[in-house]
Amino acid sequence: MKLNRTNIFIAISSIALLIVLIIQVNWIFQTAKIKEEIFNEKANMVLSKTAEALSSDTVTCKNMETCIGKNEIHKTDSLFTNYMKFYNFHIDYSFEVKKPGSVTAKNESDSPDSHRETGLKNNVYKKRLEEEATKNGLELNLFLPEKKQFILEEMGTMFITSVILIVVVLVMFWRTILSLMKEKKISEHTTDFLNNMTHEFKTPLTNIALAGKMIIKDSTTKQGDKIKHYSEIILEENEKLRLQVEQVLSMTALERGEIPLRKAELDFHQLINDSLKYISIQIENKKGNLKLNLNADKFVVMGDKTHLTNALCNLMQLAFENLRAPSPGASPTDLVHYRAAEIDQQIDLLYNVGRDTTIAGSALIFSAERQEATRNILPTLTAAMNSLPAGLVQPPHRHNSVAVSLVIQGANCFSIIDGRRKNWSPWATTITPPVSVHSHHNDGNEQARFLIIQDGGIFYHARAMGFSFAEQPE
Repeated sequence: MKLNRTNIFIAISSIALLIVLIIQVNWIFQTAKIKEEIFNEKANMVLSKTAEALSSDTVTCKNMETCIGKNEIHKTDSLFTNYMKFYNFHIDYSFEVKKPGSVTAKNESDSPDSHRETGLKNNVYKKRLEEEATKNGLELNLFLPEKKQFILEEMGTMFITSVILIVVVLVMFWRTILSLMKEKKISEHTTDFLNNMTHEFKTPLTNIALAGKMIIKDSTTKQGDKIKHYSEIILEENEKLRLQVEQVLSMTALERGEIPLRKAELDFHQLINDSLKYISIQIENKKGNLKLNLNADKFVVMGDKTHLTNALCNLMQLAFENLRAPSPGASPTDLVHYRAAEIDQQIDLLYNVGRDTTIAGSALIFSAERQEATRNILPTLTAAMNSLPAGLVQPPHRHNSVAVSLVIQGANCFSIIDGRRKNWSPWATTITPPVSVHSHHNDGNEQARFLIIQDGGIFYHARAMGFSFAEQPE
């Protein structure tokens, strides 16, 4: 899996946010626990003070031992009310005076039986009256059914604000991550789009220039048909340029992470014929000849006419550019001798500069002055000396080109291709099929080196390299 700064930033931010949320949630629970302790302390204080007041009233205690009437209940209730106010304890309550084995009295505001049925054991507070005041061991029970609601109300704004802030932080963090990933995707699309457009501008400009030269060249003769033909080419290529400019100006589509496509059913034979118009002047300029064999049974396709035409033009131009042997001094590449000492020096320089962990590997690319811009050794081929330090792994990746590798040195090295392990041996040749997920592993004690030849030039010109990091199939 590709590891880059964006993923590291997201991982670190997620861990930090998770820690903050854990601390916040723990703080809320600790606050609730403290509030509950304060609640229990107040309830016990109210109950204790009421029990002390009743115990000090010997007349009321004696009456309770025989028969508890409304006066005793009213007195007990008034004591509870008084101490509730004294301790600023505003909550609905009920109570009972209980003899061993039976309920002897209760206030009428609520039934203690209902509290026992709901199982709110933590909401019941008990206190025995002092033995000096009563011989029967009367017990005073206080019921506070709204304990949970009271604690939540006590936390009030603080609790609600904390919950809202947690939700807001989570939503904003998620939106930030989505925006970051979207911007990254847009940046990648923008780069690819601009690279494609640069190449698309090149072909019409070349054709316009050639048409202009042909008009000047034939201006001394009265060949009206040819001049008309060249003029039509200039107008058609100018229209192509206009369409490409419109695509560049419609960059807002990239903000949605897509390239604008106008799909329709198209005759592929006709597309080929149309594409030939754009390349025909180059063929004519080099005195070339092109023969068509359009006999496909299924030639109707669904696609965007502009993009398909551009792709066909690129393929034709690539096939035609070096069709004939070049004249002296005009070859697509130069004869270059890559000396072993220079190769070693350049590879050492790669590692002295530093190796980025996000790249697939460290490779010395072979090229010549005329192919330097494309980083190819030939218009259709790419050559490189790939290297892998001891103990390291080249991350799994894929590309559309075929890779033919010659193992130069690599004891205890192997490759994993589509989940299957392939061990290396000195001077062996390995082939990596196109779009196969592959990774290289060096379990040895020395740097591994392998010469790679790929048909990367073809995919470079067609802008279809298709390189991406991937995960090995299980």
